[in-house]
Amino acid sequence: MPINPTSPIKKGTVGPITKPFKVRFDPRAGQTLEQELTGGVNALLALFATAQAQGATGEFDVNPVLSKLTSETPIGGITINGVTISDYVFDQWEIETNESSESLFQCPRIKNNVSANDRAVIARAVADGTSLAAAAAACTADGVGLNWSPVITTFTAPTLAMPNQLYNEMIKGQDAWGPFTYVLRHTSNVSQYSGYNVADNNVNCLYTTAQLLSEVGNASLWTYPIPARLVTKINNIPVESPAPDEADYYLWSWKKSASREQINAQFRVDIVTEYVLALWSTIRYAMI
Repeated sequence: MPINPTSPIKKGTVGPITKPFKVRFDPRAGQTLEQELTGGVNALLALFATAQAQGATGEFDVNPVLSKLTSETPIGGITINGVTISDYVFDQWEIETNESSESLFQCPRIKNNVSANDRAVIARAVADGTSLAAAAAACTADGVGLNWSPVITTFTAPTLAMPNQLYNEMIKGQDAWGPFTYVLRHTSNVSQYSGYNVADNNVNCLYTTAQLLSEVGNASLWTYPIPARLVTKINNIPVESPAPDEADYYLWSWKKSASREQINAQFRVDIVTEYVLALWSTIRYAMI
C-alpha cells in the first residue's frame, strides 16, 4: 500500500525541542533572544503565535516530517548562569535647525538698530492704523514708557530711514521674519520593559549653555553622554543678545521640552527630548 507523502511515519517525539539559543545586541534593535525549536507542525503552531505576539522576527519552516520555528524576540535583559546582562540602552544626540516665523520686532538687527522710541511708535501706528506722528502723541499721552529703563516720557515720530522703511513694510503686512533656531535632540532607545529616562525634569525651563552641557554630558544620567564633537559645536554657536532696554527680561538659553515616546518594531521605544536655543523670556519661563 503506498504511503501518502503528506502523512509520513514519524519516529521519536513531536517536540517542541529547544536548540541552543543566541543573545544578539545592537544599538538600535537592543537585546534579542534567538531561538530555534523543532517538532511537529501542530506542536509549533502555538509557539509561532506567541512569538508574533511578542514582536519577534523569524521564520516558520513547515515540513511534514520535522518542522522548525526560528524566532528573534526582544528582551529587556537576561540572566545566564547567574550573571545578569542588563538591557541594551542607546542614547542618540543630534543638533538640528528649525526655521520659525516671528515678529519683526524680535529680529536682532531691528532691536539693535531701531530705538525703543521708534519701535513703540511704529507698533502703535500699525495697531491703530494711524500716522507715526499720531502714534507718537498717543504713546506719550498713555505714558507707556514711564516704567521703562531708561524712562521715555515724550515719544517722537521716527526720522531715520530704517525705522520709516520698517513702518512702510509693516503697514503692507510684512511684519514677520524667519530665523533659524538650533535644537539639540536627545533620543533614548530602550526596550518596552525599561525604566530608563522616565522622568521629565525642568520641562519648560531655561538652561544656560553651561547648564545644558552639564546635564547632557553627565555620565551618571546617560549610558552614552553627548559626544565631544557636538559639545564643540554648541560652544561655537554665536551668542545673541537682547535689546538693551529688554536685557533684564530675556536670556540666550535652551528651553527644555516635555518628552515624547514612540513604539517601534520589536517594541523598542524611542524617548525624545529637545532643547531649543533662542532668546527666551524670563518672565514666561523659569531658569533652572
